[in-house]
Amino acid sequence: MRFRLLALERYGSLTDREIRFRQGARLHVVHGRNEAGKSTALAAIADLLFGFEHRTRFDFLHAAPDLRIGAEIVASGGEHLAFRRRKGRRDTLRGADETALGDDALTPFLGGVTRGVFTRAFGLSTETLREGAQDMLKADGDIGASLFAAASGLHEPSELRRHLDTEADAIFAPRAAKDRRFYQALDRFEAARKAMREDELRGADWKALNAGIAELADKLRDIDGQRSKTLAEKARLLRLKRLAPLARLFDQAVEALDDLGAVLAVPPGFAERLRRALAREVEANERRGATTHAVELLRREREALSVDDALVARAAEIAEQFAKTGQYAKAKEDLPGVDREAEGLRQDLEALARRLGLACAADIDRHLPSDADLAALRGLCKEGQALEVELAGLSASLARERQAHGALAREAVERGGTAQDPEPLRERLAAFEPGLRRLEQKADLQRAIEQEARAIAEAALRLDPSVAALDALAAVPLPAPETIARFRRDFDRLGKTLDRAREAAQAAARACLEIETALERLSAGRKLPSSEAIAAERSGRDAEWAKLRAALHGAALAPAARSSSVAGFERHLAEADRLADEALGDAKRVAEHALQQRNLGAARERQAKAQAALAEIEAQERELTGAWRAAFASSGVSPLTPAEMAPWSAAVAALLDRRTQLDERRQKLMGLEQEGQSLLPGLREMAQAIGLQAVAPAGLDEAPALIAGRLEARLRRLSDAWQAARGLAARIDASRARVEELEASLQEASNRSHQWTQRWRAGLPKLGLAPATTLAAAEAAIKAWDEVPDAMRLIAREERRIAGMRRDNLDFERRTMELMRALAPDLVEAAAQIATKALHERAAAAAQAAARRRDYDTRLSSAIETDRLADEGLAEARAALAGLAAEAGLGESGSLQAVLMRLDRHAALRAELRDRHENMLSLADGLDEESIKTELAGFDADTLEQRLSELERETERLELESKESFAEHDREVRRRAALELGAGAELAAQKRRNAEGELAAAARDWAVLKLGALLLGRAIERHREAAHNPLMARAGEVFATLTGGAFSGLGSLYDEGDLPLLVARRANGAGLRIEALSEGTRDQLYLALRLAYVESYASRLEPPPFIADDIFVTFDDERTAHGVAALAEIGANLQCILFTHHRRTAEIAAERLGDEADIIELQD
Repeated sequence: MRFRLLALERYGSLTDREIRFRQGARLHVVHGRNEAGKSTALAAIADLLFGFEHRTRFDFLHAAPDLRIGAEIVASGGEHLAFRRRKGRRDTLRGADETALGDDALTPFLGGVTRGVFTRAFGLSTETLREGAQDMLKADGDIGASLFAAASGLHEPSELRRHLDTEADAIFAPRAAKDRRFYQALDRFEAARKAMREDELRGADWKALNAGIAELADKLRDIDGQRSKTLAEKARLLRLKRLAPLARLFDQAVEALDDLGAVLAVPPGFAERLRRALAREVEANERRGATTHAVELLRREREALSVDDALVARAAEIAEQFAKTGQYAKAKEDLPGVDREAEGLRQDLEALARRLGLACAADIDRHLPSDADLAALRGLCKEGQALEVELAGLSASLARERQAHGALAREAVERGGTAQDPEPLRERLAAFEPGLRRLEQKADLQRAIEQEARAIAEAALRLDPSVAALDALAAVPLPAPETIARFRRDFDRLGKTLDRAREAAQAAARACLEIETALERLSAGRKLPSSEAIAAERSGRDAEWAKLRAALHGAALAPAARSSSVAGFERHLAEADRLADEALGDAKRVAEHALQQRNLGAARERQAKAQAALAEIEAQERELTGAWRAAFASSGVSPLTPAEMAPWSAAVAALLDRRTQLDERRQKLMGLEQEGQSLLPGLREMAQAIGLQAVAPAGLDEAPALIAGRLEARLRRLSDAWQAARGLAARIDASRARVEELEASLQEASNRSHQWTQRWRAGLPKLGLAPATTLAAAEAAIKAWDEVPDAMRLIAREERRIAGMRRDNLDFERRTMELMRALAPDLVEAAAQIATKALHERAAAAAQAAARRRDYDTRLSSAIETDRLADEGLAEARAALAGLAAEAGLGESGSLQAVLMRLDRHAALRAELRDRHENMLSLADGLDEESIKTELAGFDADTLEQRLSELERETERLELESKESFAEHDREVRRRAALELGAGAELAAQKRRNAEGELAAAARDWAVLKLGALLLGRAIERHREAAHNPLMARAGEVFATLTGGAFSGLGSLYDEGDLPLLVARRANGAGLRIEALSEGTRDQLYLALRLAYVESYASRLEPPPFIADDIFVTFDDERTAHGVAALAEIGANLQCILFTHHRRTAEIAAERLGDEADIIELQD
């Protein structure tokens, strides 16, 4: 894909800016000063191709929804697309006609490249170039890591791989550790599973538990009843405490209202109307006094004014005359100077006449030439000067060229002989070039074969179990990966089954031990009154009683035996009764003992079954292990576990693949040796043709590459001689042509000089000059005549100016005198300027007095009208008061103020009474006034506080007792709920589920990290194996271009761990490791790897443009020239755009590449 046009319509600081890329150019160099928009254009390309990011930093000038970028692009197949990108959530891609394009419209042009791949792999800046070079240094030149980093744009891939492995090991490793997340979750899982077994519901005395709960509930209800009564009494006393002072205030308000007595009966709103009427009457009276005083004051001030009406009438005329005083004074002051200037101009004109050879200035008009004559002579002067310069230059050039031609002719004589054209020989040598280029791989291939064979053998020995003879192992069958996977599944399944069986056996043993321990605990301290013990004592009692009973019925029984039987009977009877009484009193312990005995029998039965199952599974494990070992018997390998043998099998398969590839390399090496032998006869024949002698020792063949090198050197010398001879002949011919051309030009210039001389002599008399006048004298005369018109115009202008100034001053003095005589006779004798100023001041004073008089007239008329209105307002206010007095039945309005005060007092007392009544009812908890009076009847304020303190203490006691009872009740209820629902087991089950989730998350995270590390490692290994592929060879060619031939390419060598390391090969064949290179050369090496990758990508898929941002900022001019040449090389396969703010970089690109460089200037 290539850009034809990039349109930054509204983006960042740019508006309607276009960048056009010339088609056919190998390299586009976009040059702009800092802040010219270079970085903005770089960011715009990524946003254009892949869409705006959610948050953009380029909306500081244009609002985010208004951002627009456009482009015209063309694919390698010729497909063309013109489109625009806007910022938004949908339909952001639009065609040239603003129709919406699908999000996949750019897919054919991008070849599947994502934004991340584009910025990392197809974008390069000074910083990323230097970081990539540093990463190669940190990787110690590891080929795989270096190639992968250059291709992907990722930094330090080996370090990233180690970081992923470290993170994965922090989660899980075969060896258990408490700080690993997987084993932490596993411990929580085991603890939860154990808790589930321990928190099983055990037998309990439900009747006693429920009775205790019911008793506690009754106690809580009784406490709540007592608390309610106490709180009700406390609330009643507090209510009385609040209401007592309010009731007193209410009674006081009633007494004050009664003391006021009856008031005048007036309609509603009368008091307010009366208050407003009284206020209006006071206000109208004050206003009437103020307006009367204002009228009198204005009349006195107006009568004191004095105005000169004549001056006022002609004020405009006086002002106009006064405005001219400045001009008058200036003219009087300037006239002497102007006269002197005019005299100076006359004298200058006289001097000019003398320069022209005239007697006086009056003769100038008679001898003045026409403009056409002056122009013609001026042109002849210029033409003559040009001819003088041209003739001198042609003569000097002809002399130099004749001297150079003679030197070239002598050089040709000294060289002598003819040169041979080497081009046919070079074409013959070029036919051998493909074969010779292939032979260059022979040494590297031989070295690579030896290193790979050693690496395969050592890698096989490092395997566990090790492989001493890989060839022998390749000849015998090995279990397939599917077979190993099946064995692994079988082992895993059997291992889990075995773990469960062992766990079941251990659990059964623990159950038996726990039951036996419980039985020992129940029997500890004293003998348990079991039913068997009671039955034994009763059997002994019955046996003794049978003997005694038989003796009572006449059976013979010795006295001693009778006494013994009686004692035994009594002993057995007492013991049986005692055991029965103890069994009755300790029924719970007896029942639990019996239950545990039954549980013990069942547990021992389960233990026996678990042991049998465990033995059976262990036998299966032995059988599976035998089959697993038999699978590897033919290979002679003693296998480890399937989990360990799976990567071993993959490693062996990889080694066998490498062994196959090694055989292919050996076949390729044999083919190269045969090809080299086939090239020798033709190379020897060509060497003999140009006179080269063999340099190999007798009996040994000279290498084809050595013969080709000697041939190339000889051809270069022949080519240099051929080019030198051709160049010398061309220079001689060119010199001869230039001599002839200069001679013709000199003759033509001489002819034109002769013609000019004739015209020159004919034109001089028109200016009054002699025919022998020189160019310098004629130019001086022309210059003097050019000055004449300006001098005459200046004199005329000054004379007109003097006459005007004198005329204006006379008019000013005459007009001033007329005004003084008419308006100020006392100023007639004064100077015109002084008199005018004084008269203007008098007129200004008169105008101010007249203006003040007009203002007083206006203000007086307004004051009189205001006084009249104030008088009317006062009359209206008094009439309104008289009406209110009549309405209230009063004889005169003088007592209305006292009536208003009494009405206000009555209204205030009633409002106070109403407020206190409402306040008292609002604090009475819903009681009416009668209920309040009833409660307050027996109220004793002295004992109130004591009673409240007692109730407070009683409340605190009941609160404490309630909390204790509630806590005990809650514990018993929760205990019962736990026993009923198995809450402990449920909590343990939840913890186990949580632990299972943590185990799954840890396993998932471990798998992701391990897979990422494996993928990175495989990618690095794949690039490491590609050390001799075409990408590596192409990178070497680009590196040679970047270094200007100081290095011939890239190679590899192996370290102690058999890892291939990248080396740079000098022109003499010496290899340098990464750490031995200078910083600048490392930058060039990383750039070569990156350019080789993007070129390789372009050969396989549709590539986006490669964007370089000032990557040569640390390069000198020579390295920069090599760099732009390398960029131009890859520019044949993909578009390459270099942004820079260094003018020198653009100049170097233009000098080195010519038309292949497209230089684009970004203006501010």
